[in-house]
Parts: sequence; C-alpha cells; structure tokens
Amino acid sequence: MTLAPADHIFSPALSVASYSYHAFERGDFNGDGHLDLLLANFRNEIGSKVRLPLYTNANHRFAQDTTFAPSFESYECLHVARACDFDQDGDLDVAVTGYWAPVRVYVNSGKGLTNSPIVLGDEHTTTGHSDLDWGDVDGDGRTDLAACVANPYARGGKISLYLQRDGGFQAAGGAGTYSHWYTAVRVCDLNRDGRPEIIAANRRGSVAAFLNNGGTLASSPYFAPAQGYGATALDVADIDADGFPEIVTVDDGRIVIFHNGPSGLSSTPHCLDTQLRSYAKDIRLADLNADGFPELLVANYNTRSAIFLNRGGAFVEQPVWLSSRAEPCVRIHVDRSAELDATIVTFAKARGATPEFYYVVNRPVLGDLLLQGDHPALQIENLVPGKTYGVERCASLAADAWTSLLQFQSAGPATNWTDLDPGPETQRFYRVRRIN
Repeated sequence: MTLAPADHIFSPALSVASYSYHAFERGDFNGDGHLDLLLANFRNEIGSKVRLPLYTNANHRFAQDTTFAPSFESYECLHVARACDFDQDGDLDVAVTGYWAPVRVYVNSGKGLTNSPIVLGDEHTTTGHSDLDWGDVDGDGRTDLAACVANPYARGGKISLYLQRDGGFQAAGGAGTYSHWYTAVRVCDLNRDGRPEIIAANRRGSVAAFLNNGGTLASSPYFAPAQGYGATALDVADIDADGFPEIVTVDDGRIVIFHNGPSGLSSTPHCLDTQLRSYAKDIRLADLNADGFPELLVANYNTRSAIFLNRGGAFVEQPVWLSSRAEPCVRIHVDRSAELDATIVTFAKARGATPEFYYVVNRPVLGDLLLQGDHPALQIENLVPGKTYGVERCASLAADAWTSLLQFQSAGPATNWTDLDPGPETQRFYRVRRIN
C-alpha cells in the first residue's frame, strides 16, 4: 500500500491567510456524482465572513459555491462537520458545530444546502460543543444526533441527545459524568443488541461508553476504565473481524486499544508500541487495502501524521506511511471514489494551510517464496478482491523479457500460487501486476 499525492485543482486557492480550517467534510452535496468539499473556518479572523465555504467538484477541479453562504457569530469557533442524509431523501445533509456554537443542521433540498439551518441546543451561550455523530439511537429507523458539550467547568461532562421526530429534532436529555471532559463522540452498537451505544473520549481519563436503554442513555457510563491520562481522539471499528467493534483512542501520546468480544469490552487496554508520540487531533479506522481489516490513521498536531497497517486484526507497530513533515493536522477523511477506482485520504490542516489529498494505491506484493520440489510457491498479498491480476516470469532482469504465466481474479486479500512449469532457467524472476 502506497500513498500518492492526488491531482485536485482548486479555484480559487483554499490557502488564504485569514482562514484557519479545523474541520472539513467530503460528500456529493450537489448530486452530480463527484465528491465535494465543505470546510469550516475555525475563527472569524480579520473580519473574514467565509466561515463555511462549499467547494463543488467538477472533474477534480474545485470552485466555491457562492450560493451557500450561511452566517455565524464572530465568536463562534467551528471545528466539527459531519455529513449524513438524515431525512433519507437521497440528498446529503450536514451538521456543523464548535466552541461557543450550537449544533446547526443544514438540510439539502435537492438543489444544494440551504442557508437557514435547524438549530439545536443552547450550550453556545456558555461553552459550545467539541464533537457530534449521527446514528439511530432509539431504533425507529430515523437518524438521530449526539453531541458532546465542550467545557466541563460550565455543566460538567455532558453528551446531548437529539432524536429525530416528524418536522425536526427533539432534545432527549443525554448522559455524562461531571468530572469528565468529552473531546470526541461516536455512536456504535458495541454489544450487538441492536441499540447503538454512545462512546466518548474523556480528556480527564480514558474513554466512557454509555449503555442505550431503548432510546434513553444511562446517566453514568457502563464502561469507563480507570487507566488513562487524557484521551484526545477516538474511533470505533471491528479491527479483528470478530463482529464486535473495538475502541481505539490516543491517550497521552499513546495509541490505546480496548478489545471487544462476546464477553464485552476488556478494561485492560493494549497499547501500540509505536515509539512515536501521537499528539492526535483526530484518528480514523478505515480499510484502505480492502483486506477486511481497518487501518489506523492518525492526524497529529505537532508531530508527523501516520498510517498503521492492520495485519489480520493487529496493527503493525511501525507505520506504513508518515507525513513528510510535522504539520498541524486536525482532521482526517477517507473516501472511496468509484470513478477513480481508488481510496482518497485527506488531511485537513489548521493555520491557513491547504488540505492535502492522497490516493491510496494498492500494489500486489510478493511475500514469502518457498520451494515445493523444483516448483516455487509464491505468496501474493495486498490484493483487492474482485480485481484481475497477472503473474509473469523472466530469466533475466536485464533482458526485461517477461512471459505471462496466468491471470486470475482475486477472491480475497491474499493467495498462494505454485509455478507448475518452472522452466529450464537456473534463475527465475517473478512479478505480479494488476490487469484491471
């Protein structure tokens, strides 16, 4: 797996000194089949009024949609944007929030995002919100919204819950512990009972998971391990393919994994010994190489950002990719582009820096070479299921005369293949390449 810079072209340029982007969201907001880019300007510096610019994508050239120009108070610091077709009309909507800001839901009318949002919560009068996530909490088939309050000194650790009802959203209380400070939140069914739990990163501890009692949350967490110095980022996914999602956090510079299974979450965490300090603003678990196991992506604020490969349910301790330099990365987004047949990883950076786009290129890799008698047995890895590959052989790299031995369609991420016709050469070279 390699990352190559993507050739996105911006017009006008996104890197403007008065902007400080702390959040972004990619999605097809105008229904043309291309992934657009929504950016959230953290501060209203030097009077800038462009707080939530939407850049539409036309053949990988981005131009600002000036018809979407919502207004904000000058003191609001936007740093969260989560897209979701919550009303199930086929058009992508988005929820936005931040410090000293309410939750605003911008509905997509089918002709683009509307400028007048649905406004939820009054926490902006004191604190605002640090994160939000979508999910069907009450099991009625409609998508609800959970948001964590930003400042523990005003109301204590709190997660607000908004249930979708006919005509909008209804506040349904929430959960939280006064001594906690929640910096990130996810909605995910941890115990596979069909009701998603609310999981939060606790800046004054480790993680906190609140049980879902049929649409209402338990007031105190059912899972809150004592270990931890302060979790700054969190994501949830099934990293070992056993059907139970794990919790992964970054705690005091360490990557910490809480394994999950039929007996529940393990309160004894596994720490990934990366020998790197991770000052993470955001992490993502996403299957980049289509092997069924999600990789770990870490956006670091003042050290190099990294991607850790998942080998059969365990992360490799040495990163498979590091950013070229330490930059203030604050958000990650992972998309699958059908038109490009590639995965796109985007790192958003604060302080007026342009987001960086990368294509994830999955090249087949020859693993161990074993001899079965006179026949070499090749282990071929990093395959994309459903794609066609060719195995080739030559006797001399200098001659560069490759002979095609066979083509095959991959049924999984790896396969073993034996050369049944080794040929008369005393030395042989093999390669595997993707056909389509």
